[in-house]
Amino acid sequence: MMQQHPKRSVHSLETPATAHDPQVWAQRQRNNVRLAWVFGALAVALFLVALWKYRPL
Repeated sequence: MMQQHPKRSVHSLETPATAHDPQVWAQRQRNNVRLAWVFGALAVALFLVALWKYRPL
């Protein structure tokens, strides 16, 4: 049976080398901003589809 490090989860992506690396956090921030733009565009698209579907005749 494999022993697990007591302070780390099996599913953790953090390592001591990346936990405080500014470059890693800058990349994550860029990815989060890109993800926010995608969700924002999706919300606007759904809103416009709803306006088109329920437009007054």
